[in-house]
Amino acid sequence: MHPNIMHSNGNPVEQDILAWRKQEAEIGQVFSEALVNSRAFLLEKLRQLDNIYYRHAGMSGKDESLTLRLLHLERKQLEKQLFPNFLDRMFHRLRINAKEMVVVRQRDQQRSDHELLLRNTLIQAGFGNINWLQFTQLAHRGESSFSIHQAQSNSLGSKLEFELIFSRDQRGLYNFDKYTAALAPAKKTDQVRVHTFSTESGGMVGAT
Repeated sequence: MHPNIMHSNGNPVEQDILAWRKQEAEIGQVFSEALVNSRAFLLEKLRQLDNIYYRHAGMSGKDESLTLRLLHLERKQLEKQLFPNFLDRMFHRLRINAKEMVVVRQRDQQRSDHELLLRNTLIQAGFGNINWLQFTQLAHRGESSFSIHQAQSNSLGSKLEFELIFSRDQRGLYNFDKYTAALAPAKKTDQVRVHTFSTESGGMVGAT
């Protein structure tokens, strides 16, 4: 069925599709061709593809967005094969849309909870005044990681620069992993001291 299964490049949508392809290929080796080509099995295949699609729908990464669009096309083709009658397809989509609404609400709540946790982590590290508009714009690009720079000077003229580093997890949510602090004394700009702090190691020395 799918003998040439490619290795994933870290794309979570692709990983789930490949896992299903592997399972599908194994089923084809164990059970008869009649069963694999039966309507019952194709309905199960559509259900699996629907679950993958709605689990990751809304991810903004370039790779994920392309994979989701292609997955959507495959779902529609399979749906048309299983439900050639237009009304039957409409009823099927109504059932799927009802499930989708539940998934969307759960995902929105998850993102809201995660943003609150992220804000608290940044506040504890002394970066509560981060430019959230910039963060949102960078996160919307869907890159695997990005950084935000902040700078401040003290009364003695020394300059302290921070690089806040964020990375995206398998859910498509961004976590505050670490930051780099660079201190440049006012009269000895060639003697910059740089140190990197992990948010998981404890003992962080933040901007405050």
